[in-house]
Amino acid sequence: TTLILKMSKKLSYEEFIPVLQRLSKMAVPEIAYHFDLVHLPWKKLAVINFTSPQTCAKCFQIFSMIAGKEGSVISDLKEAQHQGLAPNLALFCLRSMDFVHQHKQIGRA
Repeated sequence: TTLILKMSKKLSYEEFIPVLQRLSKMAVPEIAYHFDLVHLPWKKLAVINFTSPQTCAKCFQIFSMIAGKEGSVISDLKEAQHQGLAPNLALFCLRSMDFVHQHKQIGRA
């Protein structure tokens, strides 16, 4: 249920969420909430977990049709290595703890 989007330009959460909502509504108009995790770990990269495999598949189909087209915010996309909300939250927490640990070590040096 998780996709990785490569974006054509850097967007903040405030800029990206409305775009994502609009695009996911095109794919699945009958569902109010399409995703339960949005993470922008690097410039021009988004990790999105959708609320169901069906929603993810429909969004993947729509996003693939517009990816790389002139004016599109999505330049490429693929299925994420880690699928589902729980594995992605666990990965985020693990990386956050590692980041804090590394910076504590630097502060002691």
